[in-house]
This record gives sequence, structure tokens and C-alpha cells, in this order.
Amino acid sequence: ERILNLGDNIEIRPTKYYIGFSPGKRILFVWFYFLKRKKHIRAILWIKKDELDDYRNISKPYKDWGTEIIIKPNSDLDYIMTLIKQSYKKHLS
Repeated sequence: ERILNLGDNIEIRPTKYYIGFSPGKRILFVWFYFLKRKKHIRAILWIKKDELDDYRNISKPYKDWGTEIIIKPNSDLDYIMTLIKQSYKKHLS
């Protein structure tokens, strides 16, 4: 719900392997993998690590185009939402 509240045009794009979020018909700006037998969720942001303002350094590079965040039960969701919002804003321009 917090991701959908980032803007009026956000669409949910579920697949067999992940749930993605997209600003309209554009490319996904974040997607979540729910891994079996794991106690965390993997979030992939479509923004390079060096473009992200992650002063807590909780993210790591993902391939050559994105950033990965591991979300655990005790993770600070408010802070993670600031990172997701940065990816969303990048894809609006």
C-alpha cells in the first residue's frame, strides 16, 4: 500500500516469480522476490547503487543496472521506502 501511495499511476505487475511495481506502462522501478524457506524478502530497485542516496549502506549492487535490498522482519521500512521512492522518481523523468 505504501508503494501504491507514491503516485496515482502505479500499477502492480505480479508474475510467477516476483511482484513488480511500475509507473503506468513504463518499466518496473521495484520488484520483490519472496523466497521459499527464507525469512526475508529480496527487493530489486531499478536504480544503480551509485545513484542511490543510501547513507545507511543497506543496499548492494545488483548486476550492472540495479540495487538489491534484503528486507528482514526487523528492517526499518520507513528508510527502505525512501530508497524505493528514489527509484520511482528516477523513472518518472
